[in-house]
Amino acid sequence: MKQRHGFSLWQIVGLIVTAVFLLEAPAYGQLASVEGTWRLVARDLPDGTHITPPQVMGMYSLGKGQRNLNVFWYTSEGKPSSYSLISTYTLTNREYTETLLYSVLIDPGNPQSPIYALSGETKTMPVTWQGRKISFKLPFDAPSVEYDGDRLTATAEGAFVDHWEKIK
Repeated sequence: MKQRHGFSLWQIVGLIVTAVFLLEAPAYGQLASVEGTWRLVARDLPDGTHITPPQVMGMYSLGKGQRNLNVFWYTSEGKPSSYSLISTYTLTNREYTETLLYSVLIDPGNPQSPIYALSGETKTMPVTWQGRKISFKLPFDAPSVEYDGDRLTATAEGAFVDHWEKIK
């Protein structure tokens, strides 16, 4: 194949394929750091209240394409409430895709509670990087999440800021 300007057509195609791969492929060291088991250690409420277990408790596992979340808290009226979710996911440098398999919200203030979802629906959200921090909005839950090493912050605007730590 004839070369123009020092590059053959195959070299240019190779560069394009490599660039696309690098944009789509996970940064394995950083993306793998979100995988593991996480424990909810505190919740900050909009009125400035800071609560810890046993007033709020949660476990969250993420790995091998599976996501499981369980959170328990007391409402402002002192009634127990909880949310559980099971889903599958993929995470790349550019996007987080999740398929909801099952969720249930138990909210004593809602007459329709418990509220079940078994949709099988899939949604994709963009991923943002800032140094080693990775953040994105969860597609089926209220919060946006930010992973920073062994710390995870989940923020639901006007509702709560949850602080999680990775269990080693």
